Amino acid sequence: MVDVPAEPKDYLHINPESIADAAIIIRRAFAPKPQARSPNFVLDDLDEWFGGEWHTETHWITPWGLYKIFCWDMERYLEKNDWRLEKSIHYPNSQTRIPPSRSNFRKDGDPHEYWADVYLFAERDGMRIVIRLDPPPECDIDLYASKEEDSFLKEFWESFRKYHRSEGILKRSKFNFNFNFIQPRGRTWDDVKISDEKKDIFTTNVVNVMARTEEFNKQGLKTNRGLMLCGPPGCGKTLTTDALVNDVDETVIYVTTDTVTDTGEIKQIYSLARSLSPTLVVFEDIDALGGISRQLGFHPLLAEFLDALDGIEENSAVVTIASTNHPEMLDWALVDRPGRFDIRIDFDYPEPEFVVAILRKYLSRTTHEKGIDLKKLGRSCTGLSGAHLQEIVSQAGLIAFEENNQEMDFSISQANIEDALNRTLYNRRRYQDERQLRSKDDHDGGMIG
Repeated sequence: MVDVPAEPKDYLHINPESIADAAIIIRRAFAPKPQARSPNFVLDDLDEWFGGEWHTETHWITPWGLYKIFCWDMERYLEKNDWRLEKSIHYPNSQTRIPPSRSNFRKDGDPHEYWADVYLFAERDGMRIVIRLDPPPECDIDLYASKEEDSFLKEFWESFRKYHRSEGILKRSKFNFNFNFIQPRGRTWDDVKISDEKKDIFTTNVVNVMARTEEFNKQGLKTNRGLMLCGPPGCGKTLTTDALVNDVDETVIYVTTDTVTDTGEIKQIYSLARSLSPTLVVFEDIDALGGISRQLGFHPLLAEFLDALDGIEENSAVVTIASTNHPEMLDWALVDRPGRFDIRIDFDYPEPEFVVAILRKYLSRTTHEKGIDLKKLGRSCTGLSGAHLQEIVSQAGLIAFEENNQEMDFSISQANIEDALNRTLYNRRRYQDERQLRSKDDHDGGMIG
């Protein structure tokens, strides 16, 4: 009997269901694994705070100097409106949380601290908000609220802006356009030796207008005023402005050549002045601002200045005072145009009676001998400015100190003042001779060319 071999087994046969399962296993084995999301603490904290979707809007801050002001005002605004600050966080990056640091600026000699580069999480009556104070160069304020409360953000911002304009730290403060607060030197009208007529002009056009703005507006009178102070250096323009600023309990913005360098900045100055009105805007040495004359061609800065002073937007309750040593250098449309600069006040070298009064004022502040003939000195000081007269008294004091063996119990004498006067006159004559010589050389050079 022959053995029939058994039918060989088909070792390659696999159940179709097993094939499908294997395919799944293989795909899972070789499929790219999903990357774990990097932690983003900012988004996580916002999600947790609002418990769901949230909405945001951004408000840019210009100029950048206003950033610290907005930060300070925001904290005061939250406190006044009963917002409870639950937490404040600084995120150096999306994966790091650290406590925020406090920055500060000085006002009236005191430091004023504020949060900067921070997220503020605040709550009031079940309403939640997050405020991000983003420093330059971004320089903005981001507001966050839950998705259901997106219209609230606009109301919040408008309310804050109203507070900033009417009760913020800039209101009734004195500052420059770098937003550094200025401590007035405390000069008063008693320190200013000008005629009563000139003093009345300042009272009429500045002090009264700023104090009674609404009443003047109801009478149909314009309350944007412009005064141009003209005259040689040292004749009292700055001193008078200081006394005026000390007499005005309203917002004052100082503008100097180093704070206005680009187009757009004058427009920003007057936009700020209107929002904080009544406002006094002071331009020191306006002739030194680039582009305030068309003598060398068209200048965008001049066009911007003309429009800011009397353009489309009304400058109600904004008074501008500008000083210049060279009024002849200023553009005609700037100075001979009511609505821009309405009044010119000239500060010439003081008359003899004012010279005596100025010398007496400075001598009263130091020890001096009795019987000094101020009238005689006054006749010799013709053509000298108030700054020259102050220097004469200071120089006389130094001479008296030296003659008194450098002992502080010195007393200024008539001879000391006359010596100081001779030194001042010598300096002045030399500078005048050099200026006249240079002027002649310039003229001759022009003729040859």
